[in-house]
Amino acid sequence: MKKSPKIVQLAGQLGNQMFQYAFAKALEKRWGCEVLFDKSLYEDEKARLYGLHIFNLNLQFATNEQIALARQRNSKLPGFLRKIFGIKKYNIAVEPQGYYCYYNKKFLFDKDYLLYVGFFQNEKYFSAIATQIKQDFRFPPIRTDDDYTQERMQKIQDCENSVFIHIRRGDYVNCGWELEKDYYRKAVKYMLENIKNPKFFVFGATDLEYIKSLDIGYEFEDLSEKIPTSANFYEDMRLMSHCKHGILANSTYSWWAAWLSNNGGGGQTFIAPSPWILNRDDIICSNWIKIQRNCEKGE
Repeated sequence: MKKSPKIVQLAGQLGNQMFQYAFAKALEKRWGCEVLFDKSLYEDEKARLYGLHIFNLNLQFATNEQIALARQRNSKLPGFLRKIFGIKKYNIAVEPQGYYCYYNKKFLFDKDYLLYVGFFQNEKYFSAIATQIKQDFRFPPIRTDDDYTQERMQKIQDCENSVFIHIRRGDYVNCGWELEKDYYRKAVKYMLENIKNPKFFVFGATDLEYIKSLDIGYEFEDLSEKIPTSANFYEDMRLMSHCKHGILANSTYSWWAAWLSNNGGGGQTFIAPSPWILNRDDIICSNWIKIQRNCEKGE
């Protein structure tokens, strides 16, 4: 009898989808089985949010029937009997609300799960296959008609010590997750003290007006995408990944830019805010610098 495939639900925007893809590839490596993707959240008006199509990935999507089967209840036995016989009520792994950055070992090593729902924002899930993931997430060539991206890339390549600064506002402002300017000032100060002749490039397409009045204690050049579209939404991530150093926002977008960066063959410095989000730091790579942020008082 053929085993039921494992299914990973895709949700969120590009950075989250990249974590979900990497987690799925880790499951394939661990269990040697087929892992499909549930793309059902990107139907109709939300289809524009789906972003993995930019990479040359051989994605296999689950059918509605396969998703329904994975969601079926395993047993109607009372809870105490299920516990005695080790029977799960459902074979669904659901990441608890508020634990987005937490590494939960059982998600990767419990063979009975069939459907995985969460963001799985932790490098520990896929560190064993990091080389494969970096190969999978190769950006397509810059379009020949995209002069603005070509110009921005040239500016970055002309610098010995380019430093990206990612500003994430947009929806973060409404939920209170945006970073304080004080964090950026501390991070810039650290770079100035530890990096020779850094050149700062700001990226923040989610709030271009905010950047116009941004004061981080040192001069910078705004290289943000000016008119974000469904055709260029990933270009800022590409450009940041070509910078030698980086100051991250608490965003998966700049997380992946830093993680994918291999500019200079070593000696890179990446700074991340602590706490990252919801008082958790688990997402921050061990070789990155943490700078404490003031979560109680913004600007």
